[in-house]
Amino acid sequence: MFDIVLLRTFEAVASLSSFTKAGQQLNLTQSAVSAHIRRLEEQAGAALLERSTRTVGLTPQGQALLGYAKVILRLSEEARTLMKGSGGAFHLRIGASDNLTSTWLPAALKKFQDSRSARTLEIQISDPTTLLEVMDRGELDLIIGCRCRGDQSGIHLWNEPLRWAFGKAPLDADAPIPLAVFPSRAPTGTPPSPRSPRRAAQGGLPASAPASAA
Repeated sequence: MFDIVLLRTFEAVASLSSFTKAGQQLNLTQSAVSAHIRRLEEQAGAALLERSTRTVGLTPQGQALLGYAKVILRLSEEARTLMKGSGGAFHLRIGASDNLTSTWLPAALKKFQDSRSARTLEIQISDPTTLLEVMDRGELDLIIGCRCRGDQSGIHLWNEPLRWAFGKAPLDADAPIPLAVFPSRAPTGTPPSPRSPRRAAQGGLPASAPASAA
Protein backbone atom coordinates (compact mmCIF):
# COMPACT_ATOMS: atom_id res chain seq x y z
CA MET A 1 0.00 0.00 0.00
CA PHE A 2 1.31 3.44 -0.93
CA ASP A 3 1.57 6.15 1.71
CA ILE A 4 -0.71 9.03 0.67
CA VAL A 5 1.71 11.61 2.12
CA LEU A 6 4.44 10.26 -0.14
CA LEU A 7 2.08 10.26 -3.12
CA ARG A 8 1.24 13.91 -2.47
CA THR A 9 4.93 14.82 -2.46
CA PHE A 10 5.53 12.78 -5.61
CA GLU A 11 2.63 14.48 -7.40
CA ALA A 12 3.99 17.91 -6.46
CA VAL A 13 7.51 17.11 -7.68
CA ALA A 14 6.15 15.66 -10.94
CA SER A 15 3.87 18.65 -11.56
CA LEU A 16 6.48 21.29 -10.75
CA SER A 17 9.54 19.41 -12.09
CA SER A 18 11.45 20.62 -9.05
CA PHE A 19 12.22 19.34 -5.56
CA THR A 20 12.67 22.91 -4.32
CA LYS A 21 9.34 24.18 -5.66
CA ALA A 22 7.55 21.09 -4.38
CA GLY A 23 8.99 21.71 -0.92
CA GLN A 24 7.83 25.31 -1.00
CA GLN A 25 4.33 24.26 -2.03
CA LEU A 26 4.10 21.59 0.67
CA ASN A 27 6.02 23.52 3.36
CA LEU A 28 8.74 20.86 3.42
CA THR A 29 12.50 21.12 3.28
CA GLN A 30 14.20 19.86 0.14
CA SER A 31 15.79 17.04 2.13
CA ALA A 32 12.35 15.98 3.37
CA VAL A 33 11.04 15.94 -0.20
CA SER A 34 13.99 13.78 -1.25
CA ALA A 35 13.35 11.42 1.65
CA HIS A 36 9.68 11.09 0.68
CA ILE A 37 10.61 10.22 -2.90
CA ARG A 38 13.17 7.62 -1.76
CA ARG A 39 10.59 5.96 0.50
CA LEU A 40 8.00 5.94 -2.28
CA GLU A 41 10.49 4.40 -4.71
CA GLU A 42 11.19 1.72 -2.11
CA GLN A 43 7.46 1.02 -1.84
CA ALA A 44 7.12 0.94 -5.64
CA GLY A 45 10.25 -1.15 -6.13
CA ALA A 46 11.36 1.06 -9.01
CA ALA A 47 12.91 4.43 -9.79
CA LEU A 48 10.15 7.00 -10.36
CA LEU A 49 12.15 10.12 -11.24
CA GLU A 50 15.07 10.89 -13.52
CA ARG A 51 17.22 13.61 -11.98
CA SER A 52 19.84 15.84 -13.57
CA THR A 53 21.53 19.02 -12.40
CA ARG A 54 18.78 21.15 -13.97
CA THR A 55 15.67 19.07 -14.54
CA VAL A 56 13.50 16.41 -12.95
CA GLY A 57 11.59 14.01 -15.18
CA LEU A 58 9.47 10.90 -14.82
CA THR A 59 10.61 7.39 -15.60
CA PRO A 60 8.07 5.13 -17.37
CA GLN A 61 7.20 3.67 -13.96
CA GLY A 62 6.84 7.16 -12.53
CA GLN A 63 4.55 8.20 -15.38
CA ALA A 64 2.35 5.18 -14.73
CA LEU A 65 2.20 5.80 -10.98
CA LEU A 66 1.43 9.52 -11.41
CA GLY A 67 -1.98 8.79 -12.91
CA TYR A 68 -2.88 6.53 -10.00
CA ALA A 69 -1.48 9.05 -7.50
CA LYS A 70 -3.74 11.81 -8.84
CA VAL A 71 -6.80 9.57 -8.57
CA ILE A 72 -5.89 8.38 -5.06
CA LEU A 73 -5.30 11.94 -3.84
CA ARG A 74 -8.57 13.17 -5.33
CA LEU A 75 -10.56 10.31 -3.84
CA SER A 76 -8.89 10.87 -0.47
CA GLU A 77 -9.84 14.54 -0.54
CA GLU A 78 -13.41 13.75 -1.58
CA ALA A 79 -13.72 11.19 1.21
CA ARG A 80 -12.30 13.62 3.77
CA THR A 81 -14.77 16.28 2.67
CA LEU A 82 -17.68 13.83 2.68
CA MET A 83 -16.89 12.75 6.24
CA LYS A 84 -17.44 16.35 7.33
CA GLY A 85 -21.12 15.74 6.61
CA SER A 86 -21.69 18.48 4.04
CA GLY A 87 -24.07 17.56 1.25
CA GLY A 88 -22.72 20.35 -0.96
CA ALA A 89 -19.14 19.14 -0.88
CA PHE A 90 -17.23 18.61 -4.10
CA HIS A 91 -13.71 18.88 -5.51
CA LEU A 92 -13.16 21.22 -8.50
CA ARG A 93 -10.10 20.80 -10.73
CA ILE A 94 -9.19 24.01 -12.56
CA GLY A 95 -6.56 24.66 -15.22
CA ALA A 96 -5.30 28.22 -15.78
CA SER A 97 -2.71 29.88 -18.00
CA ASP A 98 0.20 31.34 -16.05
CA ASN A 99 -0.46 34.95 -17.08
CA LEU A 100 -3.69 34.87 -15.03
CA THR A 101 -2.06 33.72 -11.80
CA SER A 102 -0.43 37.11 -11.20
CA THR A 103 -3.60 39.15 -11.78
CA TRP A 104 -7.21 38.63 -10.68
CA LEU A 105 -7.45 34.82 -10.53
CA PRO A 106 -5.90 34.12 -7.07
CA ALA A 107 -8.23 36.60 -5.36
CA ALA A 108 -11.27 35.16 -7.15
CA LEU A 109 -10.35 31.59 -6.17
CA LYS A 110 -9.73 32.61 -2.55
CA LYS A 111 -13.12 34.29 -2.40
CA PHE A 112 -14.73 31.14 -3.81
CA GLN A 113 -12.92 28.93 -1.32
CA ASP A 114 -13.68 31.13 1.69
CA SER A 115 -17.39 31.22 0.87
CA ARG A 116 -17.67 27.45 0.37
CA SER A 117 -15.54 25.71 2.96
CA ALA A 118 -16.86 22.27 1.99
CA ARG A 119 -15.66 22.67 -1.59
CA THR A 120 -12.02 22.10 -2.45
CA LEU A 121 -9.97 23.38 -5.38
CA GLU A 122 -7.09 21.86 -7.31
CA ILE A 123 -5.19 24.25 -9.63
CA GLN A 124 -2.91 23.30 -12.53
CA ILE A 125 -0.92 26.04 -14.29
CA SER A 126 0.20 25.62 -17.90
CA ASP A 127 -0.48 26.89 -21.43
CA PRO A 128 -4.05 26.52 -22.75
CA THR A 129 -3.22 23.87 -25.35
CA THR A 130 -1.62 21.60 -22.76
CA LEU A 131 -4.52 22.20 -20.36
CA LEU A 132 -7.04 21.23 -23.04
CA GLU A 133 -5.17 17.95 -23.55
CA VAL A 134 -5.24 17.33 -19.79
CA MET A 135 -8.98 18.06 -19.66
CA ASP A 136 -9.57 15.69 -22.59
CA ARG A 137 -7.97 12.96 -20.44
CA GLY A 138 -10.55 13.69 -17.74
CA GLU A 139 -8.04 15.22 -15.30
CA LEU A 140 -9.53 18.76 -15.24
CA ASP A 141 -13.08 20.07 -14.91
CA LEU A 142 -12.57 23.68 -16.05
CA ILE A 143 -9.97 25.74 -17.93
CA ILE A 144 -9.45 29.50 -17.93
CA GLY A 145 -6.93 30.85 -20.43
CA CYS A 146 -6.23 32.85 -23.57
CA ARG A 147 -6.67 31.74 -27.14
CA CYS A 148 -5.52 33.18 -30.45
CA ARG A 149 -7.84 34.78 -32.95
CA GLY A 150 -9.35 32.03 -35.07
CA ASP A 151 -9.22 29.40 -32.32
CA GLN A 152 -12.77 28.22 -31.69
CA SER A 153 -12.09 26.03 -28.65
CA GLY A 154 -13.88 26.87 -25.41
CA ILE A 155 -16.39 29.64 -24.70
CA HIS A 156 -15.45 33.23 -25.48
CA LEU A 157 -15.60 35.41 -22.35
CA TRP A 158 -13.75 38.66 -23.13
CA ASN A 159 -11.14 40.30 -25.39
CA GLU A 160 -7.76 41.64 -24.35
CA PRO A 161 -5.24 43.59 -26.47
CA LEU A 162 -1.89 41.93 -27.19
CA ARG A 163 0.91 44.51 -27.35
CA TRP A 164 4.62 44.52 -28.08
CA ALA A 165 6.83 45.81 -25.26
CA PHE A 166 10.42 46.95 -25.74
CA GLY A 167 13.10 48.79 -23.77
CA LYS A 168 14.36 52.35 -24.09
CA ALA A 169 17.68 51.35 -25.67
CA PRO A 170 17.87 52.12 -29.42
CA LEU A 171 17.57 49.10 -31.71
CA ASP A 172 19.98 48.19 -34.47
CA ALA A 173 17.89 47.76 -37.60
CA ASP A 174 20.34 45.20 -39.02
CA ALA A 175 20.79 43.08 -35.86
CA PRO A 176 18.54 40.30 -34.60
CA ILE A 177 16.12 41.38 -31.88
CA PRO A 178 15.94 39.09 -28.82
CA LEU A 179 12.36 38.46 -27.73
CA ALA A 180 10.76 36.99 -24.63
CA VAL A 181 7.62 35.19 -25.80
CA PHE A 182 5.04 32.69 -24.69
CA PRO A 183 5.02 29.34 -26.54
CA SER A 184 3.40 29.73 -29.94
CA ARG A 185 -0.08 28.23 -29.84
CA ALA A 186 -1.63 29.97 -32.85
CA PRO A 187 -3.88 27.78 -35.04
CA THR A 188 -2.26 26.37 -38.16
CA GLY A 189 -2.59 28.81 -41.03
CA THR A 190 -2.96 31.92 -38.86
CA PRO A 191 -1.42 34.81 -40.87
CA PRO A 192 1.43 36.71 -39.21
CA SER A 193 0.67 40.14 -37.84
CA PRO A 194 1.51 42.93 -40.35
CA ARG A 195 3.09 44.88 -37.51
CA SER A 196 6.28 43.03 -36.64
CA PRO A 197 8.15 43.77 -33.39
CA ARG A 198 10.98 45.39 -35.39
CA ARG A 199 8.60 47.71 -37.20
CA ALA A 200 6.69 48.47 -34.02
CA ALA A 201 9.87 49.28 -32.12
CA GLN A 202 11.34 51.47 -34.85
CA GLY A 203 8.21 53.32 -35.82
CA GLY A 204 6.52 53.66 -32.45
CA LEU A 205 3.49 51.75 -33.72
CA PRO A 206 1.04 50.42 -31.10
CA ALA A 207 1.57 46.86 -32.31
CA SER A 208 -1.37 44.89 -31.01
CA ALA A 209 -3.64 42.04 -31.86
CA PRO A 210 -6.88 40.99 -30.17
CA ALA A 211 -6.76 38.03 -27.86
CA SER A 212 -9.63 36.35 -26.13
CA ALA A 213 -10.13 34.15 -23.11
CA ALA A 214 -11.91 30.83 -23.13
